[in-house]
Amino acid sequence: MKQKEIFYPIVVVGAGAAGIFAAMRAAKLLGKNKVLVLERSAKALAKLKISGGGRCNVSHALFDIREFIKNYPRGGCELLGPFHQFHVKDLIAWFEERGLYLKAEKDGRMFPVTDSSQSIIDCFFEEMNNLGVAIEYSKKIETIEKKPDGRFQVCGEGFCIWAQKLLLATGSNPASYALAKAFSHTIVTPNPSLFSFNLPQSDLLDLSGISLDEVEISLPEIKKQARGAILLTHWGFSGPGVLRLSAFAARDLFDLNYQTSLKIDWLVHYSEQECMEIIFQKCKSSKRKVAKDPITSLFPTSLWTRFIKLLEIPEDKFWKDLSKKSRQKIVQKLKQDLYQISGTSRFKQEFVTAGGLSLKEINFKNMESKLESGLYFAGELLDIDGVTGGFNFQAAWTCGYIAATSMARSILEKEKLF
Repeated sequence: MKQKEIFYPIVVVGAGAAGIFAAMRAAKLLGKNKVLVLERSAKALAKLKISGGGRCNVSHALFDIREFIKNYPRGGCELLGPFHQFHVKDLIAWFEERGLYLKAEKDGRMFPVTDSSQSIIDCFFEEMNNLGVAIEYSKKIETIEKKPDGRFQVCGEGFCIWAQKLLLATGSNPASYALAKAFSHTIVTPNPSLFSFNLPQSDLLDLSGISLDEVEISLPEIKKQARGAILLTHWGFSGPGVLRLSAFAARDLFDLNYQTSLKIDWLVHYSEQECMEIIFQKCKSSKRKVAKDPITSLFPTSLWTRFIKLLEIPEDKFWKDLSKKSRQKIVQKLKQDLYQISGTSRFKQEFVTAGGLSLKEINFKNMESKLESGLYFAGELLDIDGVTGGFNFQAAWTCGYIAATSMARSILEKEKLF
């Protein structure tokens, strides 16, 4: 079959968040029918559709850029400059200009006011239609070559596309990495990020659903720790604090095959001495049984009762009769509770990967390859990941926006010369 050859000033490979946002920005600057998006699957924005349980956590309401980048285990320093070009306020304004409004929840996560990712998708497709962005689906790319005239030839079964500028926003999969490797780029070994911990030997598995707003979770073997909310599950521990720790310790945990000890401080706002003093006061004043009277009113009663049972303190023991040894055991349990991690669980809506294209090979002023002029990168293909979906999406919007701006302006400047 004779291959169909077409030329576009800009070709974007990948119809995910970064690729689509870049395509819209490029078309806004260049004009209609100048940008083509090639997508391997049968539809665009598939991951965005299911993210955040179908609500789409588009960003995070943290407007201090230096604080914002602290939420990236990998890529934070590199994103400092790009975020000064396009950040949360710019994203909010971009959506509002198109009639879609965002809201921030108590934890800072930002969603469309509709609570539906479909509203984001509809907004994007309306914008692409207005700007004349072309999308072709089910396009499995087999080769990409840069020709002597500086143009890129992107070929697959039955098609060959020519591009003046090329953006790879292909996500985190082996096929994506192969395209980058074709231009001698280095791939940092990928491994999962953002996952919960499996603790098959835990004595708390039947207490699924209990949560605490803030605990300190640490991994003594690799000296990593994080604070945040924890959720007890039927397989182990989850919640924002656990996900944050998993992200910052992703590579260490991968090397350990997810087998290591975990320590929890259940009462981060009290020192061991303060806990001992509270217990001493309870022993003096409380007329209740220890198992039914948690150390503070904020501590879940069912979890407290379980702890007392595990410490082999009789359930009919009153505070006033508690021995000094039992008091010490309670403090030890609350402040230095040990568990054994044995594996991970990942959320269906989260597919975040640590690893990807080496950031040393990218110019973050314009997202262009340092190894091949005219070749740009954005999205999960890069070795960048954040502690929640909102931080990952903001990196995608920002890098896509900057790459598109650079590609389009480079083309416009060249046109002026001729």
